[in-house]
Amino acid sequence: MTTGFQLDEGVGNFETADTTISSQYLRVKISGAGTVGIATVTVAGVSAEDDIGVARERNIVAGNQIGVLLMGKQGTIPMVAAGAITARALVYPAASGKISATAAGAPLGVALEAASGDGSVISVLVFPKARGPRKITDPGNAGAIPVTHSGVCSLTSAGAETRTLAAPTFDGQIITLACDVDGGDNVVTAAAAFNQAGNNTITFNDAGDCVTLIARRQAGALKWSLLVNDGASLSTV
Repeated sequence: MTTGFQLDEGVGNFETADTTISSQYLRVKISGAGTVGIATVTVAGVSAEDDIGVARERNIVAGNQIGVLLMGKQGTIPMVAAGAITARALVYPAASGKISATAAGAPLGVALEAASGDGSVISVLVFPKARGPRKITDPGNAGAIPVTHSGVCSLTSAGAETRTLAAPTFDGQIITLACDVDGGDNVVTAAAAFNQAGNNTITFNDAGDCVTLIARRQAGALKWSLLVNDGASLSTV
C-alpha cells in the first residue's frame, strides 16, 4: 500500500452491524440506527449501494465501534482490490466491500497504483460524493432512513409503520422527511433528541406533513436539530 498518497482523511466512528468486518479498507455502508446512538455499518456490495468510506480497522466484531475513513471529500483512500487493476484505471464497487476495474454504476475513483490480484490494497483517488440535497430512498416499514448525505426522503405507508433515523454523519447535513402517500401513521424514531423539549419521535399523520432536520454538535457529538415542522406530531419515547 502506498501510504504517501493519503490526503485529507476524514474519520467517522460507527458501530458494526450483524457480522464481523474482517479486513481493513473494505468499503462499508450505513445499515441501521445502532444501539448506542451511532449508526451501524456493514460491508458494502455492488448493486444500489451507497458506501460512505472504508473500514480503518480489521476484525471488529458485531456491536463494537469502528473507525471509517470517509469518502466525503476528495483525496486518497486505501481500498481492497477484487482482482488485478492497472494504475490510473477507473475503479468501481465490487462484491464483499472490494473494488474492481469492471464497470458497475458510477466509478469510485482512479487507482494510483496497480493491484496484483484479489486482496491487494492500493491507494485510490476518490471522486467526492455529492453532499447537496438529493433523493433519499424510503427504506420501507421498520427500515433505517439512510444518513449518508443531505436530501429529501418521501415516505409512503400502507398502514401503521415505523422508521429509524441514525445520527447525522457530517456537520451541516440537512434531511427533509415528508409524508408522500398516507396509508397509515408513519412513526420515525431518531437516535437522540432533536429539540430542547427532548423529543426524539416524529409521527407523520397525513400526506404533506414535513419535517426538516440539520446536523449540529452537542458535547462534541453530532446530533439532529429541528429546523421546521409542518404538520407532524412530535413526542418522546
